[in-house]
Amino acid sequence: MTTHESTSPCILFEDVSFTFVGRGSPTLEHIHLQVYPGESLLLTGATGSGKSTLLRCMCGLIPHLSSGSLRGTIRIADRDPRITSIPTLSRHVNMVLQTPDTQICTLRVEDEIAFGLKNLGVPADRIEERVDEALTQVGLNGLRRMETHALSGGQKQRLVIGAALAMGARILLLDEPLSQLDPLGAHELTALLRTLRDKHGYTFVLVEHRLDEVIDLVDRLVVLDGGRKARDLPAEAAWRSLDVFRERGLEVPALPDIFERLGRSERPRTSAEAAEILAGSRSKSHRTASALDHGDADIRRARSDRGGGVPVLAVEGLTVGYAKGEAILKKIGFRVGEGERVAIVGRNGSGKSTLLGCLAGILSRHGGRIFLGGEELRGMDPRIALVLQDPDLMLMRESVEEEIVLSLHMRGIDRGEARERTKAILHALRLQSLKDDPPLSLSRGERLRVAIGALLAGQPEVLLLDEPTSGQDRAHLESIWSALERRRGLRAILFSTHDMDDVLAHADRVLVLEAGRIIADASPRSVLGDASLRERAGLLAPPPRRLAEALGLAAFTADEVVEALR
Repeated sequence: MTTHESTSPCILFEDVSFTFVGRGSPTLEHIHLQVYPGESLLLTGATGSGKSTLLRCMCGLIPHLSSGSLRGTIRIADRDPRITSIPTLSRHVNMVLQTPDTQICTLRVEDEIAFGLKNLGVPADRIEERVDEALTQVGLNGLRRMETHALSGGQKQRLVIGAALAMGARILLLDEPLSQLDPLGAHELTALLRTLRDKHGYTFVLVEHRLDEVIDLVDRLVVLDGGRKARDLPAEAAWRSLDVFRERGLEVPALPDIFERLGRSERPRTSAEAAEILAGSRSKSHRTASALDHGDADIRRARSDRGGGVPVLAVEGLTVGYAKGEAILKKIGFRVGEGERVAIVGRNGSGKSTLLGCLAGILSRHGGRIFLGGEELRGMDPRIALVLQDPDLMLMRESVEEEIVLSLHMRGIDRGEARERTKAILHALRLQSLKDDPPLSLSRGERLRVAIGALLAGQPEVLLLDEPTSGQDRAHLESIWSALERRRGLRAILFSTHDMDDVLAHADRVLVLEAGRIIADASPRSVLGDASLRERAGLLAPPPRRLAEALGLAAFTADEVVEALR
């Protein structure tokens, strides 16, 4: 990491604490932090550790748009955000949210880049010049007249970043920018950020759980734990001290983990680099694909074969079309057996969320039939529950406990039994310590778990999850799956995701969507082991699989790579 002896920090926090209105304890406590121009800093920590709140303090959203008690000293580009307006701060620092659609205000790409400049009163000729510069920087010049709604997820994130660059901001704050992107879109975005850092000297503060995707982008890590700064160290030191992640239940970067377990001193950041290091030193592995495909695959096959007979869920010829006449879903058909977990994957815009919305009955279909246990469904059915991608749309009570109790009252459960069921759900989803907090004051990952808990209280037969990994650290994600595994009466789970590690760990089958059609219905290993299918569907295998392919191994997970190479 570059030394900063003669440089002043562009972000300075001295003994900063913040407590949201309605919460009994501070979200941030005694934070001391310095970020220097040109740095790429990763903020990591368990769900609810204060990462997003810290970002909001850096750009003035706290205290200007969030109520609470803010203490300590903050300087952003040598300005105090408490007495500097957000428009003024936006010339120096800008924030990119998890969901780009929440930041896009206009109908055309070039208008979106110009929007903020017009609000600041920049002269017209200067606006045109800045729009050209920003579009070139983010690689969207050829799409300047395209309608914003027609962009892919990755293109929308680039557009939001371009709008920030046009404002003149040299500091970009990115709150889980990869969480809503398909794997190739995430790869494109990290490549753009790397170019902005290396060629143009931009400063990044990044919150991200998908560490494998940003491992070669960041040069420093700050770990938050319970609202406090627990560690602050160069990235290279973090990749050599993986207990920093393990002891807090965080995702462990796969390639450093593999090399540590092999007793190697190197810490490669890409699969290609790792393969080059290992290719000359490894002995030929004789393990075959069939040998590695046993184990958990057999367990999943047994689970999906339970029950037999009439499928839990059957879909026949499902078709959905929008106003312009083009079908979003085109004659979709599949069946889900007793106990199955089915992952739905594909590019942004391939129809994953639309399919889940139709199964839940909240979106109208133009053709086809849906059956639950052999009974045809005509609309919404309480036996099928959908957890939306945005959990805020599902939360309405003043405390986490009341949110779950409400769902039970709506089903006629008496208050005593409702309290007991709520207590069990809070424990299963690690929400006990938050039971009295307002749901909307929690982190995104915590809000998602509250929404899941409220729906599980109703004991659905089929649970639909739209991007359940968003905002979740590994420990809390595993607690969700463990809670789902133990829920009585839950007969099947379907979940859309861009997280291929989660697919490998928790799916029995994978439905691959492309432009509204199912192009594959197979096991996770069959899908992720098929390079041509991955390319067609915009999928990217996890780093252990990419490393294994480069070395000619049949492995898919870090454990399997280590076992094969030993």
